[in-house]
Amino acid sequence: MHHLDNTAKILNLRDQLPNYSIVATEQYLGISGLDCSISAYGWPDNRICFENKGDRAYTVKCFGPQGTVDARKELEFLLASIGVDLTALHS
Repeated sequence: MHHLDNTAKILNLRDQLPNYSIVATEQYLGISGLDCSISAYGWPDNRICFENKGDRAYTVKCFGPQGTVDARKELEFLLASIGVDLTALHS
């Protein structure tokens, strides 16, 4: 994955998730709230980490250099699960 900062801007994450801390660079997207956190690391790792702070479950999925599409799908799934409207990505 590349340009995670642009993804955050397109989705307007700061407005969609006002109670979350958001850090976005070209190769990293970090979203942290009271109930969960998401960390996405871009190419070549294409790694997604999700923490459910309520039940203290922590999941790491590594897709590797060839897994950009799958990593992007996983990131979109997790963003949607915390209430992010993804319409702007697909219009």
